[in-house]
Amino acid sequence: MIIHAVNVNELITVERVQRLMNLVSPQKQAKLQKMHFEKDRIRGAVGEVLIKELIKKHYDLSRSEINFLYNPYGKPYIEHSEAVHLNISHSGDWVLAVVDKNEIGIDVEKKDVYEWDIANRFFSYEENQYLKTLQPMAFDEGFIRLWTLKESYIKAVGKGLSIPLDSFSKEIFTRYI
Repeated sequence: MIIHAVNVNELITVERVQRLMNLVSPQKQAKLQKMHFEKDRIRGAVGEVLIKELIKKHYDLSRSEINFLYNPYGKPYIEHSEAVHLNISHSGDWVLAVVDKNEIGIDVEKKDVYEWDIANRFFSYEENQYLKTLQPMAFDEGFIRLWTLKESYIKAVGKGLSIPLDSFSKEIFTRYI
């Protein structure tokens, strides 16, 4: 498994953003142009360029051989290359990319203040019980840990939010917490 992270604040200059946009596929450029916020466009471009560079470097594929397709749930894969699995996540200032020979998912979340109503809506009973054992100062960290594990899992299996987040816990809960 190869994981890379990029802080987009370290990249933001007009020249760098333009160079990034020139490296992005025409399909991705069209998608990025529809985004409301510039930072979302930048993160999207960084994600595509980063994942392509990882694939080129570690799987000896040329840029022209890396054509992304998407399953019905939106998970990207490379056309004609079943041996390379990938995933991208971005939030706040960070973009993460991962490649592996096995199905893989990754998630990053911007640190924020989380509330119990979100946990009650999206986490299983067991996960909420776990969060209740934490000291108040550790709640946000515990919440983010669970959320990113759950997001990574549903991205790895390739079905995204079609799998309700509160419908599973034992698959990841006992293994990673």
